[in-house]
Amino acid sequence: HDTAVMDHFHLLTKKSVMAHGTQLTEDDLTLLRQRETTIAHCPISNVYFGNGVLPVRKLLAHGNSIGLGSDISGGYSPSLYHNIRQAIKSSQMLTDGVDNSLPATVRGVKDSRITMANAFYLATVGGAKALQLKTGKIAPGFQADFQIVNDHQTLMKLSSADIFQRLMYQTEQQDIQSVYVAGKKVYERE
Repeated sequence: HDTAVMDHFHLLTKKSVMAHGTQLTEDDLTLLRQRETTIAHCPISNVYFGNGVLPVRKLLAHGNSIGLGSDISGGYSPSLYHNIRQAIKSSQMLTDGVDNSLPATVRGVKDSRITMANAFYLATVGGAKALQLKTGKIAPGFQADFQIVNDHQTLMKLSSADIFQRLMYQTEQQDIQSVYVAGKKVYERE
């Protein structure tokens, strides 16, 4: 198995990031967790070439290190917003199963759905941990990397959770007003 071969050659370390992971066994996941090796979840690419859906919720529950990837060579978009949304869709398909010729009770993998907060974690904190960067969250001692996006108007009052969900589901490139890296503005939309 690939994981055993990589481990034999000492390629699985806490600095290693392995992409996809849709064909990993329980033993593989245990070994990756023991070696502190991160899995880059590339959900758009996995739809096209992964031959499966990474069971993100299961891996998070078992303590595996996971970050969100945007494997453009196997997908159509490098956008983390698009990959966040696909991670959620893929997890829903894994939960429900896709073979509707089978009864709903036997298709799918129970409790595989992830939330927008889970997917956002993968794109921020999870990704930063994978690359051993002191970023991914707004907190003392962390590099301030963030975007300012234009919100879409609504006629009703929304909670902060609703605003977060709407921003994650609706933000596209043209909505990004500014980008800050290490607290310095590196992009301003004109």
